[in-house]
Amino acid sequence: MLSVGTWELNISSGTLVWSESLKKMLNVSGEKIVRPEYVVSLIKDEGAKQEYVERFKRIIKTGEEFNYEFQVETDAGEHKWLESRAHPVMENGRCIKIIGATMDITQQYLDKADLRRKTEIAEQALKTRSEFLANMSHEIRTPIHGIQGMLETLETTSLSLTQQEYTAVAMKSAESLLGIINDILDFSKIDSGNMSFENESTDLACVISEQIPMFLRLADRKGITLNVNTKAIEGKRFVVDGLRIGQVIINLLNNAIKFTETGVVKLDARCVHYGDEQYKLKIRVSDTGIGISEQQQSLVFSLSCRRVTIHKNALVVLAWDWPSLNKLLITTGETLPFKANLVKVVHLSLTWF
Repeated sequence: MLSVGTWELNISSGTLVWSESLKKMLNVSGEKIVRPEYVVSLIKDEGAKQEYVERFKRIIKTGEEFNYEFQVETDAGEHKWLESRAHPVMENGRCIKIIGATMDITQQYLDKADLRRKTEIAEQALKTRSEFLANMSHEIRTPIHGIQGMLETLETTSLSLTQQEYTAVAMKSAESLLGIINDILDFSKIDSGNMSFENESTDLACVISEQIPMFLRLADRKGITLNVNTKAIEGKRFVVDGLRIGQVIINLLNNAIKFTETGVVKLDARCVHYGDEQYKLKIRVSDTGIGISEQQQSLVFSLSCRRVTIHKNALVVLAWDWPSLNKLLITTGETLPFKANLVKVVHLSLTWF
């Protein structure tokens, strides 16, 4: 509950009258006669004091009311933040008195200051975490590159078919581990606002097909079916960040297989011509898994998309924003649409316009 007190200043006589509630707010004795200069003396900051006096001069001259926040120090030594609202009473175009109300906003001010302090602490913690992740990612990648180098050297030696298979699995595992480390580095970049994107001519059908073998093995182990259809985008090249799109697809397929016990997981890529040099590209992942409750759906995914045009027989995505799926796809624009419940098929789509 805010404490509020009223006051009235007679311009001609200079008489100032405070209400009992205002005196109580500022620890002023009820018998004390309050004068304008006393009020000014409560304001210790010289700049705020001068501004307060100037505002009263202005209201007397122009008849314009004002609101003003300032800090005072009471006779008891208490520091309070006040908001004063002043309204002029005019007579024949002349200000004859000013009436107003003063509120004690000390708690509000302290709450705001505390919120700012906590925000600064949280931002610093986030910065520290991001720097730690970035440093660790760089440190861990060094030995991984060494492992990959030795595996590549091993592949050039005489190996049996079984040894070649084991070496290929080890190489793929090293690549996957490096991908995870790069993801961690990406998350730190997202936190710090330093995420960058590459716009390169990319065969998205190839990007998708490169990821499918490991997911086929995962699906086979669970006894479910993985169907992939990229015919609509085969032979077309897109100017996009293929690595980021690949990361999004990996996350979508991984989650779909992880939460599907029976049935099928589908990835379907479509490219529809709907106007003069206007195309819509949609990559949809669906599954027959456990689904997502209505309460959770508002928390899941979003994605910013841009227009696609055609140039020299190549489909071109002008721009796109890739958010982190592990952070529930932080975005700057459109949503990533999906349909889901706890018993029916889940549909998740990435769409570029």
